[in-house]
Amino acid sequence: MPMSTGEVLMVLGSQFQPNKIANATDIVGELTQDRHSGIMGVLGQQSEMIPVSVDVRSFGDATSVRNEKKFRFNVL
Repeated sequence: MPMSTGEVLMVLGSQFQPNKIANATDIVGELTQDRHSGIMGVLGQQSEMIPVSVDVRSFGDATSVRNEKKFRFNVL
Protein backbone atom coordinates (compact mmCIF):
# COMPACT_ATOMS: atom_id res chain seq x y z
CA MET A 1 0.00 0.00 0.00
CA PRO A 2 1.37 3.47 -0.80
CA MET A 3 2.67 5.52 2.13
CA SER A 4 2.28 9.28 1.92
CA THR A 5 2.74 12.42 3.91
CA GLY A 6 -0.45 14.12 4.99
CA GLU A 7 -2.13 17.32 6.05
CA VAL A 8 -4.52 17.10 9.03
CA LEU A 9 -7.62 19.21 8.35
CA MET A 10 -9.69 18.51 11.46
CA VAL A 11 -9.56 16.51 14.67
CA LEU A 12 -12.78 14.96 15.97
CA GLY A 13 -12.28 14.51 19.69
CA SER A 14 -13.99 11.61 21.47
CA GLN A 15 -13.26 9.60 24.60
CA PHE A 16 -14.45 6.47 22.79
CA GLN A 17 -12.71 6.82 19.41
CA PRO A 18 -11.01 10.07 18.33
CA ASN A 19 -10.49 10.60 14.58
CA LYS A 20 -8.46 12.84 12.29
CA ILE A 21 -9.70 14.06 8.91
CA ALA A 22 -6.70 14.42 6.60
CA ASN A 23 -5.57 14.75 2.98
CA ALA A 24 -2.82 12.53 1.59
CA THR A 25 -0.16 14.60 -0.15
CA ASP A 26 3.10 13.21 -1.62
CA ILE A 27 3.76 9.46 -1.87
CA VAL A 28 7.02 8.76 -0.02
CA GLY A 29 7.17 4.96 0.21
CA GLU A 30 5.31 1.69 0.70
CA LEU A 31 3.57 0.26 3.76
CA THR A 32 4.70 -3.34 4.19
CA GLN A 33 3.04 -4.41 7.46
CA ASP A 34 -0.08 -3.38 9.37
CA ARG A 35 -0.27 -4.89 12.85
CA HIS A 36 -2.35 -4.19 15.94
CA SER A 37 0.61 -2.49 17.61
CA GLY A 38 1.64 -0.32 14.64
CA ILE A 39 2.56 -0.11 10.96
CA MET A 40 5.84 -0.55 9.11
CA GLY A 41 6.95 0.87 5.78
CA VAL A 42 9.95 1.44 3.57
CA LEU A 43 10.77 4.96 2.39
CA GLY A 44 11.55 5.23 -1.31
CA GLN A 45 9.80 1.94 -2.27
CA GLN A 46 6.97 2.06 -4.80
CA SER A 47 3.98 -0.23 -4.28
CA GLU A 48 2.40 -2.12 -7.17
CA MET A 49 -0.96 -0.66 -8.18
CA ILE A 50 -3.68 -1.76 -10.60
CA PRO A 51 -4.62 0.87 -13.21
CA VAL A 52 -8.39 1.36 -13.71
CA SER A 53 -10.18 3.31 -16.45
CA VAL A 54 -13.90 4.09 -16.17
CA ASP A 55 -16.11 5.81 -18.76
CA VAL A 56 -19.33 7.36 -17.41
CA ARG A 57 -21.99 8.34 -19.94
CA SER A 58 -25.35 10.05 -19.57
CA PHE A 59 -27.88 9.42 -22.31
CA GLY A 60 -30.38 11.79 -23.85
CA ASP A 61 -33.23 10.72 -26.11
CA ALA A 62 -33.13 7.07 -27.21
CA THR A 63 -29.47 6.01 -27.34
CA SER A 64 -27.71 9.32 -28.01
CA VAL A 65 -24.88 10.10 -25.60
CA ARG A 66 -25.48 13.48 -23.96
CA ASN A 67 -22.32 13.68 -21.87
CA GLU A 68 -19.25 11.48 -21.32
CA LYS A 69 -16.54 11.67 -18.68
CA LYS A 70 -13.40 9.51 -18.36
CA PHE A 71 -11.82 8.63 -15.01
CA ARG A 72 -8.38 7.04 -14.61
CA PHE A 73 -7.00 5.99 -11.23
CA ASN A 74 -5.01 3.25 -9.46
CA VAL A 75 -6.26 0.80 -6.82
CA LEU A 76 -4.58 -1.68 -4.47
